[in-house]
Amino acid sequence: MSTSSSGKKYDVFISFRGEDTRTGFTSHLRSALERQKIEIYIDTKMKRGEEVWPELSQAIKNSHMSIVVFSENYASSKWCLRELVQIMECRSKQEQVVIPVFYKTDPSHVRKQTGSYGEALANLEPDLRKDVPFQVEVSSWKKALNKAANLSGWDSNKYREDESQLVEDIVKDIRTKLYQKCPNKIEGVIGNDEVFKNLESLLKQHSVIGIWGMGGVGKTTIARALFAKHFPRYDSSCFLEGVREKFDKRGKTYLLDKLLSLLNEPIHSCDFEKSSSIKKKIRSSNVFIVLDDVSCVDQLEVLLQEVGDIHQRSRLIITTRDRNILQGWKVNEIYELKVLNNSDSLNLFSLHAFEKELPEEKFKDLSEKAVRYAGGLPLALKVFGRFLHTKNLKFWEDALRKIEKYPLDGVQRVLQVSFDGLDKQEKDIFLDIAFFFKGEDAELTKRMLSASGLNAECGIDILVNKALITISSNNKIRMHDLLQQVGWKIVSQECEDPSGRSRLRDREDVSDALQSEKEAPMVKGITLNSFEIDFDLSANAFNKMINLRFLRFGKSISWNVSHLELLKSISNKLVYFEWNGYPFKSLPPKFGAKLLFEIHLRDSNVEELWQQVQDLENLEKIDLSGCKKLMKLPNLSKAPKLKWVYLSGCESLCAIHVSDLSVDELVTLKMDGCKKLERLECKKHLPSLKEINLDGCLSLEEFSVTSDLLERLDLSNTGIKKLCSSIGRLHKLVWLNLEGLGLENLPDELSSLKSLKELKISSNESINKQKLHVLCSGLQALKILHLKQCDKLCELPDNISFLSQLNELRLDGSSVEKLPASIKGLQELEILSLKNCCKIQSLPELPPLIKEFWADNCTSLESVSTLMSFLGKMKGKDTLISLKKCTKLSEKSVEIIEECAQLIMMNDAFVNASNCYKYNTRVGVCFAGSRVPREFTYRRTESSSITIQLPEPSNCLGFIYCVVLSKGKSNVNIRCQCYSADSRKVGCSGILDGNIISDSADHVYVWYDAFHCRSILENHEVQLRFQFCETTDNGDNLVGLSSVKECGVQPIRISDLDSCLLSQELKKELTLELGKKLGLVLDIMQRYAEVESRFFLALENGWNIEISLMIEYAERLRAMSALLKKESNGVGTQMPNREGDQSGHFHVTF
Repeated sequence: MSTSSSGKKYDVFISFRGEDTRTGFTSHLRSALERQKIEIYIDTKMKRGEEVWPELSQAIKNSHMSIVVFSENYASSKWCLRELVQIMECRSKQEQVVIPVFYKTDPSHVRKQTGSYGEALANLEPDLRKDVPFQVEVSSWKKALNKAANLSGWDSNKYREDESQLVEDIVKDIRTKLYQKCPNKIEGVIGNDEVFKNLESLLKQHSVIGIWGMGGVGKTTIARALFAKHFPRYDSSCFLEGVREKFDKRGKTYLLDKLLSLLNEPIHSCDFEKSSSIKKKIRSSNVFIVLDDVSCVDQLEVLLQEVGDIHQRSRLIITTRDRNILQGWKVNEIYELKVLNNSDSLNLFSLHAFEKELPEEKFKDLSEKAVRYAGGLPLALKVFGRFLHTKNLKFWEDALRKIEKYPLDGVQRVLQVSFDGLDKQEKDIFLDIAFFFKGEDAELTKRMLSASGLNAECGIDILVNKALITISSNNKIRMHDLLQQVGWKIVSQECEDPSGRSRLRDREDVSDALQSEKEAPMVKGITLNSFEIDFDLSANAFNKMINLRFLRFGKSISWNVSHLELLKSISNKLVYFEWNGYPFKSLPPKFGAKLLFEIHLRDSNVEELWQQVQDLENLEKIDLSGCKKLMKLPNLSKAPKLKWVYLSGCESLCAIHVSDLSVDELVTLKMDGCKKLERLECKKHLPSLKEINLDGCLSLEEFSVTSDLLERLDLSNTGIKKLCSSIGRLHKLVWLNLEGLGLENLPDELSSLKSLKELKISSNESINKQKLHVLCSGLQALKILHLKQCDKLCELPDNISFLSQLNELRLDGSSVEKLPASIKGLQELEILSLKNCCKIQSLPELPPLIKEFWADNCTSLESVSTLMSFLGKMKGKDTLISLKKCTKLSEKSVEIIEECAQLIMMNDAFVNASNCYKYNTRVGVCFAGSRVPREFTYRRTESSSITIQLPEPSNCLGFIYCVVLSKGKSNVNIRCQCYSADSRKVGCSGILDGNIISDSADHVYVWYDAFHCRSILENHEVQLRFQFCETTDNGDNLVGLSSVKECGVQPIRISDLDSCLLSQELKKELTLELGKKLGLVLDIMQRYAEVESRFFLALENGWNIEISLMIEYAERLRAMSALLKKESNGVGTQMPNREGDQSGHFHVTF
């Protein structure tokens, strides 16, 4: 969120060398800044050309500050150096803040252009001799490097192994500097300096304050200014703008989801849980929330239930036009925001009329007159200023005479001056937006308005320039509430009788107009979204509205039409037709849709739209989803612009001839749930089609559609028995669902789909090893493969490893008896699911990056060779290993699972303790069993509580937890809460959640939670008590674990790691490597951190290391090697050799 309104688009511009830091340091810095809601510009393009430089240059100028990440190869990029010159110019001319970060590079190399920086510039020498202008540019690069290196910045070398702290400190520095840059005067707060100070004072004294005042007085602006200045002080913050509109238009669920997402909280399933989560957040942590434009108590009830005891450091601001809302709520202080005085009004007006705080001398008298007319209303002052900006004296005099006719006793007459300055088409566009298109996509709105005969492209641009509308960053049309109300008021004044007005939106007005017998040629649009309204409708209701262009009725309106079979007519000028729940069997027989742009009749009683072939030259979208009685789709061959056809859930639709559609522009065809549809064929080529969804078309047996651009095809759960070989020519296809098909044969041509990334062919009898072998040979871009419930798939082919990009493989319920050894070649596989594979008996070595492994209810599984591949998973990823209901596992396999689980969790603990970034990873392992693993030092039977001693808390990296649940339990969550010796809660609670089951046998659950462990260890307690509890999904109502048979806690100590490694049955090389990283190095790092905190990175990269550390390290390796020799019955491992020179630069080799 930008901290000021000085025209800057970004808070921070990041300049960096992509190949050095894009996927590492810079990506972490970017994520940290985005979490703090700091607007950043970062060039994510891998390639650059001259055409992108203007964008980069503008982004630098449009930023409050720049971060320059000087890495080893920064100076080898001309683009980086050009960015740096631009940044330093902005520092000089615009006082832009510049923060250098010296990432793994010496600042003196940057300052003096030595080392890699000197080499990079030296490489330019040949070009310098030939090109004089280039000499000048290189000279500017050197000056910029020197100046930037002399600025105060951050040196990664001082952080050694804790880059996460470096990122955290940089973000804090940025927040502080942005806070300092926040100007004393923020746009719209001009003249309200005293008000701003008063509100800041109230924020210091009270938790909940209300800002009350008339529309347009600046409540939102001053609340946003307060938020922009103070939000960096809080852990979480959100500015929820336009509560009233979002509540009315989207409903309470959307509003709750929006608030939760802005607070970075999880989205719950029910509204009560969402409100509870928000209330809990406000009570338990320091948050800053602004609820803007609240119009009724119900909205506050929905969002907050009742504030109650808000956290003493939290702050809540509510802006509203209705004082009664605040008086009926627990608001500590209500602040009335009043209009500006004459002096401040003149300053605000002048800023918009002359772009300075005082008017030009020749306009002084007229400016004072305009300010008087505005009556101190900030919105009116800005609109007037922009209206008169750059105009001559004559224009000013004429305009002010016009304004003078309308006394400024309200906003209406002020803002209508801007409206009156529009031509007829521009007025129509303004009113259409006010009634129908506020908040809609700008491009869609332009096309729809153009289809109704308006010059929308030019008209919308004029409205933007006249400050009547804005276009948001996500291309939505925004219009201030007051301006929208101006539009509504203008239309209401057109005629006392609603039938004589151009647009209708009020319930009573719509009812009167539809039931009136008068002619209504003026009515151009109707919109009504009110809930639970009953309407009496006559057959002639729309006969009189011959110029109706826009019609929008919400589904919740109840129509009393039992006495009618059909409407007699409806306007042939309709551009947008939305009548969800349309109560009639068809549209009027004489309905002409030549101008129709979109038609929406979702969940309607319609059986057919029309019989004749219509000329539909503008139609782009037709949505008849949920029309269960629809039996026939009309011929749409004369709809040359038709792009989207939605027929989902049309259960009575028996046939559709795609040739009856205009196929040239068709992009999406959705017919899922059309149970009676028997065939879908098209002999024509569909050049634009990208998506077809036929899921659940149970009667569909014939399908033949081709398109060069088809990307998504869903034929699941249809009656198709045979696929045409032409499916192999869909070279753009990336998503294919063939689940539940009774295919007689799977065509080999599927292997030709080189772009396919997701394939679902579950519940398919035609899949066997041979067919899968063919697929694997060709689908090498595949990332997701579902082969669930494939009864004839008894074995995977050896060439499964050809799917080198596969990320997810699900074989649930298939007849697979074993996995091939080649499966470990799936180097990108993260999810492997074998649930209910009841014939599989053994598991081979699994791929290295697995993070989720499911083998629940594999009732024949006896042997697990190893789970050590999980040690290779990507750092920072959670791990889940589930072997529920695998009751035939051998004792040896259970021991392997237990030992591997412990080592995997120790490995994660080491990574979290020593890595540059503090990952909050979790590891969970579940298997059938009745005891806590023997490696656990602390255990208790028939109890859910256990106490441990930590004589040296600094020697502990975390904890592994274990509970054994007796059979009979299902679908519970387990919470672990830690307490000190004096029964104080220590740290946050850890939760093992998700489908905890032990209904058929006792089960062992072992897990590690890095965040939970860290929150405990930060308290440095010597004695700890761990309480295991059952909890509901929302974490409430904790009760003792009545079904616990045994529980255990195993501290992960630095000193225990060596002996733990030696107890594992691992390859000697792996044992030695893990010993080096886990036990030996970590122990030395802990004790010598102050001397050489980069020991681990130094060891990995062959850097200079203090001799005493290397001697101890080598001695420990010898001892480790000796133990390994003994453990492996005399088959030794090569002793480590030390090679060095007089400088003390050592390399360790094995």
